[in-house]
Amino acid sequence: MPGRIDFLGYDRLTGVHIRLASGDFTLLYGHLSQVFVMPGDSVNSCTPLGITGYAKCINMYSILITT
Repeated sequence: MPGRIDFLGYDRLTGVHIRLASGDFTLLYGHLSQVFVMPGDSVNSCTPLGITGYAKCINMYSILITT
């Protein structure tokens, strides 16, 4: 899905995470141990975004948010 990285950050619920904005949708990728993109980067479906990290119950997940 082509889009743009609009946020990179950390919180206690999602750990290190990024948000990818694409059209009417925003995707959140959480629990990353390494991130290969920065806010403002344009990405497509072949762009590596990061490497999964560790959480007690979830390693990595994505959440689709409609805007």
